[in-house]
Amino acid sequence: MDVTLLFRFRDLSCPSGETIKRHQAICDQKDFVWWGWWNKGHEKLPTETIQELGLHKELTDFFVYLFDSASKKFYQAELLKIKSNLGEKLKTDSLEHTPSYYVENSHQLWLKFKKIAEVEENEIIGLKSYEPMNDLFLPDSHFDMYDNKVVSSPEELAEQNRTIWKIRDKKETDKTNEIRLKFLTEVQPRHFDRSYRATSRNSILWLSDPHFTNDGFHEFALNDDNPNLLTLSKVIDGAYFKSDTHQIASLLISGDLTWKGLENEFKLASKFIDYIHSMNSMDKSWLSICPGNHDLSFYEGADDAIKNNDKAIKENYARTRQCYGDFYSKFFDINPNKSMASGRRFLLNDTIPVEIVLLNSVTLQQTKDSFQGHGFIGSEQLTEVENRMGLSTSKPRNVTRICVMHHHLLPVSLTQDAYEDAKYSTVLDAERLSRWLTTHKFDFLLHGHMHQNFNCTIERGVITHEVNPNEKKNKLHVLSLGSSGVCSSHTGEANGNWACRIAFGHDKIRFHYAKISPKDANLTGEYTLEFDYND
Repeated sequence: MDVTLLFRFRDLSCPSGETIKRHQAICDQKDFVWWGWWNKGHEKLPTETIQELGLHKELTDFFVYLFDSASKKFYQAELLKIKSNLGEKLKTDSLEHTPSYYVENSHQLWLKFKKIAEVEENEIIGLKSYEPMNDLFLPDSHFDMYDNKVVSSPEELAEQNRTIWKIRDKKETDKTNEIRLKFLTEVQPRHFDRSYRATSRNSILWLSDPHFTNDGFHEFALNDDNPNLLTLSKVIDGAYFKSDTHQIASLLISGDLTWKGLENEFKLASKFIDYIHSMNSMDKSWLSICPGNHDLSFYEGADDAIKNNDKAIKENYARTRQCYGDFYSKFFDINPNKSMASGRRFLLNDTIPVEIVLLNSVTLQQTKDSFQGHGFIGSEQLTEVENRMGLSTSKPRNVTRICVMHHHLLPVSLTQDAYEDAKYSTVLDAERLSRWLTTHKFDFLLHGHMHQNFNCTIERGVITHEVNPNEKKNKLHVLSLGSSGVCSSHTGEANGNWACRIAFGHDKIRFHYAKISPKDANLTGEYTLEFDYND
């Protein structure tokens, strides 16, 4: 037997162990029994699979498997034929060949079994693999993560919210990892979440521009052996996670994890994130990050000859992109995509859906003192994110939608230094981004970059030079966060290092800004910004 089906069941309409006993008793007395398929709400009749396996015909020596998700036992049943009618619910063909608890029920699919016998789990576990079965589900599902993977354990099967699997004999090329939904919310590495990750915690801890480096531009100690200064990890852990009721579900970092995009600097950033996650039992796949201009292609060439050397600039960009890619893949078990964009979906406080889009605003190579710090998103990246996150459909009114990037949309500093032949702006395609954010009804835009706290609200339509009396204007709150780790001489007007806890309460969204210091794990200079949920 190569390709067949595995059906899930549980003793819900009768005492434990009685489902198999009652079907087998009828088989013994009447030569065959009808078994009804109890489908879940997101499942439909898998007509393509039925046709592919030829199940509408009279069958000979065709066996399917049954899996009791409560006892974790497996059974093999000889299938004689099926009964279905394009998804219409049907009564059994014969009451005398059907257990009595089916009498009042109708089902989309009936299976005619000749005999049922228990089999050892090792007849399936480790020997069978999942085949794609997309025709079983009404909407898109996440079950493609199991395709062409060995069935690893009864627990792996039981944790899947489905009632039929198409399985086959395993191949040498099949994946062998075990997927346990109980312990992981996103079990297949993805750049963009397809479903919401649920938690009773209500907060996200926002950090920005920590600038880990050995070159003296990081304000905090890099190791625990410094008698005068604490590491950033010890400060953040002590200030935000020391209580069992800290309520923080994940970290959000809006770029510039490093100073020069060097491998050893990304290792320092990894060490920090690893510490926070391990000390507080946080799932690394919940991490939300985007790159900054110091993480990608920050070029240190000083003289004009080198600044104009395209080869050197491109080599530097390739090197830093590889370093960032290695850092990214460590936490998400997948290399970054071309655009380096990603997306998260959280269900915070058990009931509050939050979508976070993380854009790469560093798509232009940087040259120190000549073309430095400019941001650019690009229409290709926006289209990819729109498609991957499903933003083209109307936004549900209860969803809070947040965009995160490194560069700023609006000026946040009083002034900037001027360089000859340099052009100054925010992200170079700021208006395109603004229209995109308005079109998709984003509520917040969060960024870092200038090491300065900032807060502004923009209320606008998509096209601002045209008047549309029927268009409902979108309200976008633009917030920036000062650096969470750079040396104090490089901080902005807000002065010092900052962190922000974003709390999603049942009444409002609150951004709790606070200063942090390498001297202790206390928060100072605290203030809170409150925002209503969208209408």
